[in-house]
Amino acid sequence: MDRKTRSGHIFSPYNSISNVLGADFLQVPMEFNDLVRDAFLREENLSNTMNDDTEGMELTVESSSHPPAPESVYKRCRLDSVKHPLTSGGGMEKPVCGGVEKRQCVDRKKESQRRVHIGVAQSGASAEQYRAQLATVKCQEGSSVVPCSVDAKELPTSKQGSWIGQPQSASDDRSPTTMDELVKDGFILVKWDGRSPKYIIDNEKRIIVALVGHPQGATWDQAIDGAVEVLENVREQGETEEAFEEKIEHGRRGDFVALPAGVSFGGGQQIPGNLYHPPIRVALIDQLLDDENIFWIAGFQSSAFSAVAPKLHKFYQDTSKSLFDHHPRLRCNFSNSIFAAASFNCGPSTVSIHHYDWNNLSYGLCTLTALGNYDPRLGGHLILFNLKLVIEFPPGSTILLPSAAVEHANTPISPNETRYSITQYTSGGLFRWVAYGFHSVKSLIGKKKKKHEKRLQKEYDLVDGERWKIGLNLYSKLEELECDHRSLRPFK
Repeated sequence: MDRKTRSGHIFSPYNSISNVLGADFLQVPMEFNDLVRDAFLREENLSNTMNDDTEGMELTVESSSHPPAPESVYKRCRLDSVKHPLTSGGGMEKPVCGGVEKRQCVDRKKESQRRVHIGVAQSGASAEQYRAQLATVKCQEGSSVVPCSVDAKELPTSKQGSWIGQPQSASDDRSPTTMDELVKDGFILVKWDGRSPKYIIDNEKRIIVALVGHPQGATWDQAIDGAVEVLENVREQGETEEAFEEKIEHGRRGDFVALPAGVSFGGGQQIPGNLYHPPIRVALIDQLLDDENIFWIAGFQSSAFSAVAPKLHKFYQDTSKSLFDHHPRLRCNFSNSIFAAASFNCGPSTVSIHHYDWNNLSYGLCTLTALGNYDPRLGGHLILFNLKLVIEFPPGSTILLPSAAVEHANTPISPNETRYSITQYTSGGLFRWVAYGFHSVKSLIGKKKKKHEKRLQKEYDLVDGERWKIGLNLYSKLEELECDHRSLRPFK
């Protein structure tokens, strides 16, 4: 039964840890270990690309268009948000009633909340204070399980310490694969309503992919519609203003407008920075980051991450706090999310071709939320090539997967349909930067002399495959999930 707040908003009864523990699951019949071993062999002829995980995007050490936040900004922003932003004396002002005046009050409140979100995100307080919503975990009750005979240890990863996935060459074949072709090729079709949580587990019963669904109720549907509207507006405005270059409209993941934002490491920079965009595009991205509907989606994605992989989420949280404490000028996208970066895929037909997100943490999770107007039974499926699965992916629903280790894509949609998506992730280079004591590979080796390179490699990266195994231990198994939640107490 839906519940109402005093303002009349309806929200979902997304409430009990049993939602997580009773999730439906599917086990896939593959050896994860074999996939990783094959990845190691293929990578022998690849150069070490880990110093550049930005994939051609430049970085800036500046914190985007917003000014850097001073110390204790979280506290200051909360106090500022109580004051009327247009009152010259800084005093309190009574709310006014009436049509235009009421609308102005609402607008001022939204602007005040926006400043709080920006201030908290810039200050790093998002990592330190963020706790997943208990409601998100509770929604996972009764989830089904899809078993697969894959061992997660066999998924592809890089050889140099397993910080990122295995680098892949861009595909020459940019044509999407249809569902019928995949089923004929032996793929298993996973039907999903987009609401009931469903887990995909490997042969060790690790939850490696989570179909987490979405909060119930009309409010979430309205948020999805609002996010679609701002994604469409940004794309149309950008096309009118000629703000998009070739790599934005036709990237290695497909032919759609993709706008990445957030913190990464590479592009020739000596330290991590925010992804650089020219001013004309910064204004468009700020519209996305400031939208309250997208803000909610980002928070749900992060809470869902904590719900299905609490130990891995804690590792992200600790690394994120260290990173933003050490580099206070970095600006995080959202104060309610643990992820360092996001990609806003503005369509109009966001259908990705087969690819790995190899610049992400090799054993990390990426969150995907699909949006738009398409029939999920006929198109827009999520294809997981390593697992031989093709999954129905309804608009408004969210899936978590290890996108650096599992090759994935979408099936095509009809010409008269639209599809968008919002993804969040953290690059493997940022984890390595923190682990190296805030040094790059070159600067660390340069400080310690070239002759110590092998010793340092073993000290920080461990032997081949060892870090990957440590990462896999951060994935929760079905029978351990309740214990993991209780020991970490990640909820608010």
